[in-house]
Amino acid sequence: MTDQNDNKLRQLFQEQRRTDAQRAPAFDRVLRDARRVRPVETPVFPMVWLRLAAAALLLAALGVSLAVIHARRRETMPVTVAMPPAEDTQQWSALSNWSAPTDGLLTLSSTAVWGSKITTPTDTLIESTNETGSSQSDERGTL
Repeated sequence: MTDQNDNKLRQLFQEQRRTDAQRAPAFDRVLRDARRVRPVETPVFPMVWLRLAAAALLLAALGVSLAVIHARRRETMPVTVAMPPAEDTQQWSALSNWSAPTDGLLTLSSTAVWGSKITTPTDTLIESTNETGSSQSDERGTL
């Protein structure tokens, strides 16, 4: 911009400031008037109680509506229990009575007092092979 435009703009802003200053009230007068007027006290407690009561009412209504919806769903949902076919039942009952062929090897034939020898059903087989001389006690040692 040119200097002429700058000067004109500066002059217009000064006039505007003067006009605003004439129209605006003095700060001291505004402050004095504000101190004279007592602020209106709003009752805080009734509003708080009203809000708490509204919130409690809203929660109660929500709880009742959820309970009604849950009850209706329970009434309308059919409960079906699928029974397994008879073939599956027979297989499972056969498996529950099954025992391994080697279960007999786990039981001890005799349990003696502490310090004595414990024998198992297979000990008699080992002893009988040692007596006949057909044991495999070459380089590996006795069975």
